[in-house]
Amino acid sequence: LTLAAAADVTVTVYDLLGRLVATPVQGPFAPGEHRAALDMGSLAPGVYVVRAVANTPGGTVVQTARLTVTR
Repeated sequence: LTLAAAADVTVTVYDLLGRLVATPVQGPFAPGEHRAALDMGSLAPGVYVVRAVANTPGGTVVQTARLTVTR
């Protein structure tokens, strides 16, 4: 996630049925590039959708990615 300005960021993880399964990151972030290490050890193997939402002064930025958990 790259932010041009400081923002409140929430990262959520959803299963393929659209159910919220985790909110591993929530809080303020400084401007710049950020990466988050997500501990997905409690999730069952499968495909998930990771959604990062940043509420910036200029508007809302949303990024999504697919995550595959394997064992």
